[in-house]
Amino acid sequence: MRKHDRIAALGQTRIDELERRIDELTAELEHQRTLAAQRSHLDALNDALLGALDPELVVETTQRQLGDALRRTCVVLRDSRNDAPAALPFEHALCVAIGTADVPMGWLCVAGPELNADERVLAGEAADRVGRALAAALVVSGRSHVLGTLERSLLPDALLPLPGLQLASRYLPATGAHDVGGDFYDAVRHGDRITLIVGDVQGKGAEAATLTSLARHTLRASALADHAPAALLEHLNTALLYGQAEQLHAGQDPLLRFVTAAVATLEPVEGGFLARVARAGQPPPVIVRSAGTFQHVEPKGVLLGVCQDPVFEEESIELAEGDTIILYTDGVIEQRHAMNPFSERHLGLLVRNRRNVVDAEATAQLIEDTVQLITHDDVRDDVAILVACVTPKVRR
Repeated sequence: MRKHDRIAALGQTRIDELERRIDELTAELEHQRTLAAQRSHLDALNDALLGALDPELVVETTQRQLGDALRRTCVVLRDSRNDAPAALPFEHALCVAIGTADVPMGWLCVAGPELNADERVLAGEAADRVGRALAAALVVSGRSHVLGTLERSLLPDALLPLPGLQLASRYLPATGAHDVGGDFYDAVRHGDRITLIVGDVQGKGAEAATLTSLARHTLRASALADHAPAALLEHLNTALLYGQAEQLHAGQDPLLRFVTAAVATLEPVEGGFLARVARAGQPPPVIVRSAGTFQHVEPKGVLLGVCQDPVFEEESIELAEGDTIILYTDGVIEQRHAMNPFSERHLGLLVRNRRNVVDAEATAQLIEDTVQLITHDDVRDDVAILVACVTPKVRR
């Protein structure tokens, strides 16, 4: 081979080597871009799943985010079988276990032709992150269900009707609260009379719920025994102090949680009802007259569960046709951080302006809507409302 040909062959070899090296670098660069894109997609999935406490939201978010990343249909099947699911909404798919391989919580299925190595890594890491998010969401969902069941058990299933009286109630838990609140209400009918009760237990959570249950059922039992409003509060105070004595005797630090309550017993009289009211640290009930006036019923009384021999005053007042009495917890008038203050007087004025509508449901809804309005749907304190309207037809 001539010298010129050898030089040419050597140059071509170097060119081929350079081209091969360029191809390798290009492939490596593309691979790094793919890995960066995967990392970006995983970070986006993480951000989307952060704070997702609803299992269905976790599934929906994963399917959308991963589907956009892989440009394929992705389905999350919440199936705890050890084997990959046989029935899929598409012919070919990669199925990755969510959770542990031994006891999967479900399967992440990706449709389409076989995935390459990078796509398989992305699917595997996504399944791992989805598994953690789904496990946390299931725990929170189960806890929320238990707390919701407990909270509903602290309120009456229904308000039993009484001739000549319309009843309505509302209960608003604090926004974002993950513990059972302490507010409660009840309407206990016995014969031709009814006892209206609202109350509030200091604190939240399981311990407060235990005290709430004790308070509500003690007051209900006393009402069914035809005790007067002041006697109901005295019985509850005795029960609370008894519980504290038990804790002391057991060597525990007693839970010094006080309870507030307001009680109104309504009995039919000629032309309406006679209301007897007692309260213990609770905001005063409001009475709105059909003539357009309103008043607060303010008998004196101390907090429950604090002192041995409390004194609870009673105040009697007649309710005529078209009159309304409202019992409520302090969440109605003491919403912290509310832009516009809402006082006991504002509550009276609010209902008075709708006095021509003798409708307990409409009145309760009006108060609820007002609380939501002044708090911009950010209710900071639990709210319990109980409304009774005297209707035109009253039967003795």
